[in-house]
Order: sequence, then C-alpha cells, then structure tokens
Amino acid sequence: MLSFTSSRENEEQKITPVGDDFLFELKIFCKKCYTFIMPATIKKQLKKWKDKKQENHPVIENKAKEDFGARAADSLTNFMGSWPFIILFALFLLLWMFVNVIAWAYQWDPYPFILLNLFLSCLATFQAPVIMMSQNRQGERDRLTAKYDYAVNRKAEREIQQLQKSIDSLTRLVRRMEKKK
Repeated sequence: MLSFTSSRENEEQKITPVGDDFLFELKIFCKKCYTFIMPATIKKQLKKWKDKKQENHPVIENKAKEDFGARAADSLTNFMGSWPFIILFALFLLLWMFVNVIAWAYQWDPYPFILLNLFLSCLATFQAPVIMMSQNRQGERDRLTAKYDYAVNRKAEREIQQLQKSIDSLTRLVRRMEKKK
C-alpha cells in the first residue's frame, strides 16, 4: 500500500494500486494536495485511458444486445429454477387439490384432477422450449467466456515469458558485473 502525506493537511491518505485505476486515483490525489505536477506524457496517457471505453467481457456485451424474447426466457428460467417458484407452485397445487376435495357443491375438478393434469401438461409443454432456449444461450455464453479466457491466458503466458527472458538477461548481466569486481 502506498502512503502519501499532504503538504496542506497533516493527514495521511492511502491509495491502493488496482490496475489502471491506480494512476487515475494518483491524479485525483495529487489534485487534492496541490503538490505534484504531472509530466505531460502521463497526462496524455491518462487522457487516453479516460477517453477509451473500457473493454467489456464478451458475454456482458452479448447479453446487452439480446432481444426481448431472449431476456424474457432467461428471466422466466431464472424464476422457474428458484425456491420461491417451487414453494409457490407446491402451494398452488395443494390449494387446488384441497379446494376440490373439500368443496361439496361446486367441484370443478373432482378427485382424479383431470383438469389439473391438463393444466400441468400444458405448462410443461411451454416450459420445456423456454428452458431449452435459455440453456442454448447459456452454452453460447460459456463458449464465449472460454474463448475469451483462453485469449487472456495466452497473452499472460507471452508476457510472463517476456518477463522471464528479461529477468534471465538481467541475472546474466549482474553475474558478469560481479565477475568483473
């Protein structure tokens, strides 16, 4: 953690470096304490980073582009796969059966509950394709995530190899300097 003390205020402000945000936070900190003049190159780089839109993960970008039907299917699938849905549906079924068994005069669906079976069959008929559509989209998201992660891992591997080469060359240079002494 880096610590900076303000010349105007005798309080210590702490900034934790978090990737590219560190320079932006440093700029804000320096503006607050009025003691640091940034070189022009850093100012230009900060302006580029500020102007550049952050690259989103491809899954997030694709999810934002989905049409109404896709979003509705995902929402419906998320709700149907939750405990509140299971509990509400179980309560509905129990209430249906209880009312039809207890109601003496107006039983709209007597004991074998044929109308309830028809209703449940129709519900399953519509639920299955919606769930399948949602699963297909989730599979596509997973494929994009894997492809993106692979690209990031390859880039990190190349950077690590470059760093290793740099460390090796520095180690050789230090050894040569030690031998000369």
